[in-house]
Amino acid sequence: MSKKLTRKEKIAQQQQSAQPSKRQQAAELQQQQRSRNWAGLIVAIVAFLVYANTFQHGWALDDWGVIPDNKLTKRGISAIPEIMSTTYRTGMDVSDHTLYRPLSKATFAIEWSISPDNPSLGHIDNVILYALTCFLLFRVLLLCFPRSLFIPFAIALLYAVHPCTRR
Repeated sequence: MSKKLTRKEKIAQQQQSAQPSKRQQAAELQQQQRSRNWAGLIVAIVAFLVYANTFQHGWALDDWGVIPDNKLTKRGISAIPEIMSTTYRTGMDVSDHTLYRPLSKATFAIEWSISPDNPSLGHIDNVILYALTCFLLFRVLLLCFPRSLFIPFAIALLYAVHPCTRR
């Protein structure tokens, strides 16, 4: 015959059975982290695939003056110190020297050193950086919405596939 439990004992027993063990909590946290990692990876893959069609595109807009027709950029990696101390349009036959964008121009010089006169490398580089940006956006949104996986995933996915155009 079992002993009849008091009300306090019944409540304590219910509370103990309702609370997950430390192992169960750890397993649940691990599953949540796996879900977050997969969701972030999906966002990055979608961003990559959406813009992967640009790999075979040629030079566009101001690329001509900054990359293939630019004497400084065509010197490659050896020109990086000079690129860091000059304007964006230095090396072209243009008198507009108001822009200062050394990082992008140094990237162009590195790409030219690796694969001269090949715009595909720059397009691949841009798509990879965009996919990483979308992944990072997802991770930041997880910090903003800690109780939801769907909201950060939906926002980051929308950002990844939404075309960014200027007028």
